[in-house]
Amino acid sequence: MQELTIIEQSVLELIPRGGAVKRSASEIASLVGLERRDIQAVVNRLVKKGVPIVAKRDGRYIERGYYIATTEEERTKGLISLKRQQKDTEERIKLVEHADLKNWENNLKRAVSE
Repeated sequence: MQELTIIEQSVLELIPRGGAVKRSASEIASLVGLERRDIQAVVNRLVKKGVPIVAKRDGRYIERGYYIATTEEERTKGLISLKRQQKDTEERIKLVEHADLKNWENNLKRAVSE
């Protein structure tokens, strides 16, 4: 594994091993004194360095958060939300690519009035 920065090491230490316990980006951010978006960026860097960090993003708040997958089952479960997000992003890309750049407002007004 590549060498970690102090921030990366601090964040890594706060991410639980195994899926039984999870820690939210907001909680990690408050513990290390960073913004939530900064934590997401650090997590992305850690993943690029080979750390198998996954997350549960749906369900009750207490069940959401990051964790380090330690089994294939945890990895598979942790990737469900990420794969769903990828699918939603691909759908959005297609919709924007095919949107009518000149007439979308008129089309929207027409759809609302019908």
